[in-house]
Amino acid sequence: MTATHSDRYMSKTRVFALVALAVLIGIGSYLVAKSDYLLFHSFADMITVFIAASVFVVAWNGRKRLDNDYFLFVGIAFLFFAFVDFMHLLGNKNMGVFTGYGNLGPPFYIASRYLLGISLLIAPLFMKRRLNVPVTLAVYAAVSAAVVLSILVWRNFPTTFIDGVGLTPFKVISDYVICGLLAAAIGVHFLNRKTLEPRVFKLLTLALVLAIATGLAFTLYTDPFGITNMVGHFFQIGTFGVVFAVFVEIALNRPQDILYRDLRLSDERVRNLNTQLNQEITQTRDAEQALRHSNERLQRVLDNETVGVMFWDLTTGRMTDANDTFLKLMGYSRSEVDAGELTWQKLTPPEYVETSLAEIEKFHASGRIGPYEKEYFQKDGARRWLLFAGSSLVADQCVEFCVDISERKQAEKELRESEQRQVGVLESMPDAFVAFDRNLRYTYLNSNAARIQNVKPEDLLGKDVRQVYPDAESYKTISLYERVIAEQKPVTAVTHHSGFGLWTEVRAFPTPDGVSVFFKDVTEQVKARQTLVNLNEELEKRVQIRTEELTRSQESLLKELRLRSQAEASLRSLSAQLLTVQEEERGTIAMELHDQIGQSLTVLKLMLARITRDAPESLKPQLFNVSDSVSETMQAVRSLSLSLRPGVLDTLGLVPALEWLFDDLNKRAGLDIHFVHDAALDIPHNVGTTVYRITQEAMTNIMRHSGVKEAWVRLEIRDGKLDLTIEDHGRGFDIASLGRTTGISAMRERAALLGGVCLTESEIGRGTSVKVSLPLS
Repeated sequence: MTATHSDRYMSKTRVFALVALAVLIGIGSYLVAKSDYLLFHSFADMITVFIAASVFVVAWNGRKRLDNDYFLFVGIAFLFFAFVDFMHLLGNKNMGVFTGYGNLGPPFYIASRYLLGISLLIAPLFMKRRLNVPVTLAVYAAVSAAVVLSILVWRNFPTTFIDGVGLTPFKVISDYVICGLLAAAIGVHFLNRKTLEPRVFKLLTLALVLAIATGLAFTLYTDPFGITNMVGHFFQIGTFGVVFAVFVEIALNRPQDILYRDLRLSDERVRNLNTQLNQEITQTRDAEQALRHSNERLQRVLDNETVGVMFWDLTTGRMTDANDTFLKLMGYSRSEVDAGELTWQKLTPPEYVETSLAEIEKFHASGRIGPYEKEYFQKDGARRWLLFAGSSLVADQCVEFCVDISERKQAEKELRESEQRQVGVLESMPDAFVAFDRNLRYTYLNSNAARIQNVKPEDLLGKDVRQVYPDAESYKTISLYERVIAEQKPVTAVTHHSGFGLWTEVRAFPTPDGVSVFFKDVTEQVKARQTLVNLNEELEKRVQIRTEELTRSQESLLKELRLRSQAEASLRSLSAQLLTVQEEERGTIAMELHDQIGQSLTVLKLMLARITRDAPESLKPQLFNVSDSVSETMQAVRSLSLSLRPGVLDTLGLVPALEWLFDDLNKRAGLDIHFVHDAALDIPHNVGTTVYRITQEAMTNIMRHSGVKEAWVRLEIRDGKLDLTIEDHGRGFDIASLGRTTGISAMRERAALLGGVCLTESEIGRGTSVKVSLPLS
């Protein structure tokens, strides 16, 4: 059935209203996000949880009226999705629910998205097969429990987010996999689109596209409270807004549309059967007229293959002759007729004997029989419905014609059963239903309609509704019925009946005989809507006040942040200058040790050698010991000079300096270092100094704490940055329990002064890794 102008107008109005509501929600959400992102984040997730849970409620309560189990399966999946997503809301950073667990929002989010993607992919399977509800509930409950245990108890769920770094590869890859599942779900729904109503399919496709956009947005953020995270939540709100339109608006209206369609189809079948019945009656009348024709016409009738002809002797009740059509229809043979074995008493079931006797009396009075209907016994004992009519030939002799009406009787039986089923449906439905003819007279009302009007149905049948309710308020509703009859277009409106104290949703549909009206009590919904309007107004006032307070706080905070930023910039500049001065001072001290103290010790050793040659033999052993002590002191001074500022770092560059450091550590401490680097590294002086000092500190930590004699160092340039990686397979440590140490903090501060980062990763029993990334420009 094509959409009427009124349908299109209402559809456009509804779309405009939904778009306007979405824009208002989006603007409001954006303003809330700008002022209090945690509130916005919680608001977005609560909308998702509420809509998902509402989908389950709608699907579960309407499961007995659904054509298939698709919506029921999606409803169950959304229930458990709502649970996991609610855990995502509670586990978000700064919510303060799961203290000591870190940020649990991302892992619960990934788990809920996997649950959503897989469920929507397999949901079309239940468009054509039945759903085992207990098993489905058990499976989803088990999966949800496993997710919660994995994250909260076992703590073996893969890491999804690292503070200061951002999303982990597992999180990003999972979002792309989920987007793939949702894209596949669009394809599967497209293959099964004929099972869904066109509007439902379009809205579901839009919801899946928005869900994919949500996942793509969530692959880009590095800050859980950043702009890309906000965009993702707006897409998420849009996704479940469309889902709300599918499962709440359409799923609630669809059963009523189906009911009305069944009524219309039943009315068409009734009209067709009435037409067929009229045709059969017309044929019967033609048969009566045929009895009055001449013997030649009678012979042609006898040869007719559709009309049975019988000749009776009413004195004895015996059949004297019959045409082949009757004999074939009833299964008897002509020899049985000739032998006089067939009588009307034998062919007639007991319950029709009185009817037959009445027709015989009519025959004696008027010379005519019927038309009338009754059943005859066939030879095999089965019964067959026939329409009879006859007339007199001579005294107590008559000819009777019969037509098989078994199919018509079966159709009438089915029609009565259909009407009974329709009445049963109308009586069992929760809505009130009233049918009027074209003059607005009551033709039917169900028990709910009678209860609302506080009358008995028989008290209103046949009465004009305009006379029953002549008041002006009722006329507004009655005028809707008149418009439906005049324009032959359905109308939906919400009206108030002060006499009954009710607000009702009226849906009036044109019918061939008049108009059918469905009433639904929406008093509570109207009151709730008004309450919601009042609450919204109060909320808007509070939000305005809070916004003004937050604006003032924000201005104060921005001022403080600018001052703090300036202080931090000055501190960084001072730290950089301090390190520069420190390196210069180390270089000066190293040069002094090498040039002055080293030369003095060399002269001292030469003088000792000359004295030893001229000294008595008794003093030479002592002089040799002094000479050895001077040599050791010279070596110590040389080592101290190199550790303060190795000259090779200034003359040959970073790589040779590191190679010298690693060779020295191998000789002094037995530490075997595997050094991998690019063939040619053009590194600024300050960057080289920072890398050397960080490496020197890391090597010291390995020798002191790792308990191993082997380490790996990799130095390479990528994308304009110098990346340094230092690893060992030693005993490791717990970073969270370590606190703020001088060595690790010094490495981070040195990297930060050059605009870089230094990350330390370690786990007990699995070694330690230090990763440094410094910009070269």
